Amino acid sequence: MRECGGCTQCCYLVGVPELEKSDSEQCLHCDEGWGCAVYEKRPQSCQDFNCLWLTEFIPEHLKPDKIKTVVMLVVGQSRGGDRLPIMLFTIDEKAPINAELHSLGVYISHQTAVQFTHGERRQMWQNGKLVAEWNKRTQHFDTDLKDGKFVDVTVTDRIAVEEVVNDSISPAT
Repeated sequence: MRECGGCTQCCYLVGVPELEKSDSEQCLHCDEGWGCAVYEKRPQSCQDFNCLWLTEFIPEHLKPDKIKTVVMLVVGQSRGGDRLPIMLFTIDEKAPINAELHSLGVYISHQTAVQFTHGERRQMWQNGKLVAEWNKRTQHFDTDLKDGKFVDVTVTDRIAVEEVVNDSISPAT
C-alpha cells in the first residue's frame, strides 16, 4: 500500500459533511503539503475515505496531487432502488482533465459505472460509452437509456475498496 506523502488533494476535492465542507473547498484542518492537522480525531467521512491511488489500483505516476484528481469508490442508487458501485473521478475544476486517467476511467466503465466530476460538469459512463449527463436544473442525471438505470443516481455511501475491487474490478496494469 502506498502512502500519501505530501498529497492533500482529498482535503480539497472531497466533501466532509461533518464539517459542512463541500467538494472543491479546502478543509480548515488541512496543512497543505503535510496532511491533516487533526488526523487522529478526523471526521468519520475522512476515516471512511478510500483513495484508489493508495491501493495501487491507479498507476503510480497518476498520483492525485500531480493530476489534481481523486478517484474513489462510492455506492449510488438508481430510481429503481438498485445499489450500484460507482468509481468516482473528482477533478479539480481549475485543472485540465488528464487524458490517460480519463481513458482508464472509460476502460473501467466496462466493468462498473464511472462518474467524472469536473466542476459543475458530471458525466456517467458505462460499457465504454457516455450514458448520462448531470442536469444542473433538475439535479439529476439525464439519460437516453431505455431501462433508466442511471436516471436519478445519487451517491448513498462510500464503500470499502475491497468490496468492489475483489469482486468485480481488475486493477489497471
